[in-house]
Amino acid sequence: DKGERVPTPVWLRLNHNRIENPEEVRRTAEAEGISICTASDRQACGTTTCCDQTSGVACPLVHLFSFNVQQQNADEEASKDDGVDSRGQRRKRDKKRDKI
Repeated sequence: DKGERVPTPVWLRLNHNRIENPEEVRRTAEAEGISICTASDRQACGTTTCCDQTSGVACPLVHLFSFNVQQQNADEEASKDDGVDSRGQRRKRDKKRDKI
């Protein structure tokens, strides 16, 4: 039925939060009884639906979309310090500051 309420997981985007070992965090949460969907298929999972609902699995508590995307590579980290992006281009804000 269209009027029937269906549970949906809380949608959390915790990517780029510098979590050192996201896979271990996920496993620990699941060991504590927190059911998680990684929402790896954006066509099947979203803020109002979960792929697990269609497969007969109980609705997870949390969608952790892009949770494993945590650290930037060394080139990007270094570019923050010197005002140069990963392609060697000066950032616009730094160019403006240099003109002053």
